[in-house]
Amino acid sequence: MTDASPEIAPPARRPAAPSPFAALRPERADALAAGLILAAFALIRVAAYGEGLAVDPAVVDALWQNLTLAELDADLPGALLGLHSQPPLWNLVLGLFVKACGPDNLCVSRGLLALHMALTPVVAGLIWGTLRLAGAARGIAWGAAALFALSPGPLFYETFALYAQICCALATGGAFALAAFARGAGGGAVAALAISALLCLTWPLFHPAWIGVTFAALVLVDRRRALRPVPLVAFAAALALALAPSVWNFHRHGLFSNGSWMGMNLSQTVSWLSPEQRDRCLFRGAIADVEAAHREGRLPGPAAERDKSVHDPAIIARSRECVAMAADEILSRPGRWLLDRGAALVASHRLWSWEYPNYAPLGWERMPIPDVSRTPPPEAQGAEGWGLLALFLAIAALGLGGLACGLFGRRRGLAMALTLQVAAFTAASHVANGVEQNRMRHTIAPEWLMVAALGVDGLRRRRKARRGVD
Repeated sequence: MTDASPEIAPPARRPAAPSPFAALRPERADALAAGLILAAFALIRVAAYGEGLAVDPAVVDALWQNLTLAELDADLPGALLGLHSQPPLWNLVLGLFVKACGPDNLCVSRGLLALHMALTPVVAGLIWGTLRLAGAARGIAWGAAALFALSPGPLFYETFALYAQICCALATGGAFALAAFARGAGGGAVAALAISALLCLTWPLFHPAWIGVTFAALVLVDRRRALRPVPLVAFAAALALALAPSVWNFHRHGLFSNGSWMGMNLSQTVSWLSPEQRDRCLFRGAIADVEAAHREGRLPGPAAERDKSVHDPAIIARSRECVAMAADEILSRPGRWLLDRGAALVASHRLWSWEYPNYAPLGWERMPIPDVSRTPPPEAQGAEGWGLLALFLAIAALGLGGLACGLFGRRRGLAMALTLQVAAFTAASHVANGVEQNRMRHTIAPEWLMVAALGVDGLRRRRKARRGVD
C-alpha cells in the first residue's frame, strides 16, 4: 500500500490592485445630487431664455478671433492653413459648424450654444471627479460642482461664440488627468499633456510653454513616475504638437509664434504710450493702417471687412514693430509697469467673469445678476467688487497656507499642481493682455473652486482628527 501523494496547493493569487478610479463609483446619494444639479441647471436655462436671453447672431462674424463664416464655408482647409493670427483648432470647430449650417450666423450661433451648454454639466462632472479622486468628501465635491454649474459664468459664456467654454472644459479635463495620475492611473500623464497640447492649439494665451507648466505639475504630483519614459515621450510629443503652428508660421511668414498679435496685446499693458504710439500699436490703429494700405494700393487686393484685417499678413510686421516698442517702454520703466500690472490684477479680481464690457448676450440686462454695467445703489458706490477680491484672497491664502502647514496631506502634490496652473495662467493673462483678464478667468474658474474645496476638505479632516474621529 502506497502513501497518497499530498496535494500541492496552488500559489495564492495576489489580490488585484484597487482601481485608481474606485472613488468614482457612484452611490445612491451621488445619483440624487447629480439629478438635482441637472434639474436646477435646466430650470435656470428655461427661466433665463424665457425672460429673453438669446445669442446675438452678429457676434460670431464680428469677433476678431473668428474667420468669416463665408471664408470658412468656401475653403475650410485653405482658411486654416492661411491662419497666422490664431492657432487653428477653434476656427476648425467653427468651420465644422459652418459645414453643417452653411454661412448662416444664427444656425452656427445656436449650434455653438448647444455645444457650450452641454459642456457645462461635463465640467461640473469633471470637478466632482477630480475632487473625489483627490479624496474630498462627497458633499464638498458635489458642492463645488454645483457652484460651477449653477453660477452665472457658464450661463454667460455658453452664449459667447469664442473658445472660452471649450478651453474651460479642456483645462478642467487636464486637472482631472492630474488627479488620476496622482491616484496611479497609467494614462494620467499622457492625458494631461495631450489636453495641454489641445489648449495650445486653441488659444494663443496657452503658449507652448504651457506644456512645460503641465509637466512641472506632473513632477509636483509624483516626481518618480513623471520622469519615467512614457511621460517623457508624451511631453516631447505634446511640445512638438503645440509648436506645429509656430513652425508653420515660420515657414510661411518668418514668424515663430502660434499667433501674430503679441505686439498689439503687449502694447495694451503699457499705460504711458504717447498718442502716436497708441495710434500705431493698439489694435484699432493697426487695423486702420492695414485697411488704408489696401485702399491706397500699397497692399494688393481689397481691405477685409468687419475688422478682419487682423488676419492680414501685413499685420505681422506691425506686430513685430510693436513688440519691440512695448519691450523698450517696459524696460525703461519696469517698476511702473509692474505696479500697473499689479493694479490690473487687483481690478480684474474685483469683477465677476461675466462682467465683460466688450460683449453681452441679448437680454442679459434682464437677468437678476450682479453686473458692473448697471448702476449700483448709492450705498454701494465705490465699494463694488471688494468683497469678491476678498474671496479670491481668502482662497489663495487657504491654498498657500495649506501647502505651508501640511493641510492637504497626501493631496499636497495635486494641490501644488493646481495652484501652479492657476498662478501660471493668471500671470500669463496679465503679461500678455491689457484689460480682459476677468473674461479669461472663466477658463480656470473650476481650478479656483478645486483649490478652495481641497482646502475646506483639509480643514474638515484636521478638525475630525483633533476630535479623534478620523
